[in-house]
Amino acid sequence: QGDMTSQLIVKGRAMANVAQQETIGGRIGKIAGRLSDTIAIVEEEARVSHRELEAAATAIARDLMTAEKDRPGCVCLFFWHKLPAIEAIFGAGRSGRSYVLLDAGDPEERSRFIVQDSASVALLTEERLLERARDIVPAGCAIIEVGRVSPGNDVRPLPEVSSDAPDETS
Repeated sequence: QGDMTSQLIVKGRAMANVAQQETIGGRIGKIAGRLSDTIAIVEEEARVSHRELEAAATAIARDLMTAEKDRPGCVCLFFWHKLPAIEAIFGAGRSGRSYVLLDAGDPEERSRFIVQDSASVALLTEERLLERARDIVPAGCAIIEVGRVSPGNDVRPLPEVSSDAPDETS
């Protein structure tokens, strides 16, 4: 039994090392590849497959990379609906950025403080909250409405972000 326990520990460590080497984008891509046509998200009448979620996340990540121009900082997420919020979370992860969730029900002053205090380089939002988003972002913080992001034919490579990467904004 001692040998068996040792083997499990060694195998467990080996598996942990493999998991640490895999990137967030790699994990998302594997799931999308394996479960491509299965439903990933349901909200009201909308249903999004894993393939569609991966395409949306990749497009959002590329827009973020363009908007942030290699500046350090996080991304704020400002959503009412869960579908675009989940796409934005995956997109932020694919871009290598940490994110701060804003509560759409919070007063404008609180949201403005959080965006400024977090030194956000971009704010991802939906059409419903676009005007409020414009009122809370400081100069230099890009606003990206995820409903207007198109997967398109952009083939720029996304950063390889380790699943255990430290937060660059700390």
